[in-house]
Amino acid sequence: MFANKYYEHDIENVFGINRFFFRLLGIWPFSRTNSLLFELAETFTLIFACFAFLFCELIPTMLYVFMVLTDFRLRLKVMASGIFTITEIIKYSYAVFYKSQVKNCLILIDEDWRNVINSSDRNSMIDRVKTCKHLIVICAIIVYVTGMAVRMIIPLSVGKIVTSQNITIRPLPHVAYLVIFDVQRSPVYEIIYFVQFLAGLIKYTITITTFGFMTLCAMHFCAQSDILVTLMNDFVNENQPENLNKRLAIVVERQIRIRK
Repeated sequence: MFANKYYEHDIENVFGINRFFFRLLGIWPFSRTNSLLFELAETFTLIFACFAFLFCELIPTMLYVFMVLTDFRLRLKVMASGIFTITEIIKYSYAVFYKSQVKNCLILIDEDWRNVINSSDRNSMIDRVKTCKHLIVICAIIVYVTGMAVRMIIPLSVGKIVTSQNITIRPLPHVAYLVIFDVQRSPVYEIIYFVQFLAGLIKYTITITTFGFMTLCAMHFCAQSDILVTLMNDFVNENQPENLNKRLAIVVERQIRIRK
């Protein structure tokens, strides 16, 4: 039995939303099945697919910048999206390669929830979890709605564009150039559109996932700091001299754990 009798419910409440986004990217550090082979195959497939779609968007963008555009200002403008893609690739790579460190952080959070006994401490931690979940939901709504609007609604609403040379151009979510293929011809256009849509979805999910993990750690740190302040106040207000050493030891132990 756990010290916290509500542990299973609490930990599901804490990890639920973060676990959802982590699993979309294949980087949730805990196994959910007894089959190690299936777990590894699923993780490898998701990670490979995410990297593949990200690079399939990045490479045509860079080709367009350096092989089609000649104006320096236009290059900088288009490069902004490419830099964002590179940033998300770096963030995702860190999440993949430092998966064990992420797992260690989550284990420490799990242990705190498993061992919390005092009801006021638990309520303080629950309040911080609510704040964390609200922030993640707000972030997800803003990122997905605005991002997908740029990726889908705007290109579709613009429609086909006819140039002065009587050339019809169908807008893409983002510029692309393929050396041996015309991106305006079917089915290349549809494939590029689909790839860019999924790449955008992956980038926004990476943004939300990293934000969610950082928010979870920050809010948990705030909750543990609140508990530490309470313990310090109890130590200061202690009237029984024989209990001072015990309360001091509890304060020091809590402080050392928080600093981990």
